[in-house]
Amino acid sequence: MPEDYRLFAAHWHDLLLLRRQLGESGSAQTSTQSSLDELRRTYDELEHRYEVMAAVMDSLEKQNGLLEQQNRLMQQQIDALTVIEQQLVERDTAVAIP
Repeated sequence: MPEDYRLFAAHWHDLLLLRRQLGESGSAQTSTQSSLDELRRTYDELEHRYEVMAAVMDSLEKQNGLLEQQNRLMQQQIDALTVIEQQLVERDTAVAIP
């Protein structure tokens, strides 16, 4: 084969290899883009779940605060009733002794 044909064939071969590599790169890029899109959807979903959980936590913390207030009030009422009960017992004892 003449040298010109060999040189042409070598360049043609290189060109075909480059085209194949370009096609493979395009496929890899498409695959990477698909993966990236899926990761973005997953991230958005997780971010939404986090926002919902943060709202739930905030609500639970508020409810916990209200329950603590109610417990304090109920304890005050129990303490007041205990004092009243002790006063009644003391009064009954004082009335029964004369």
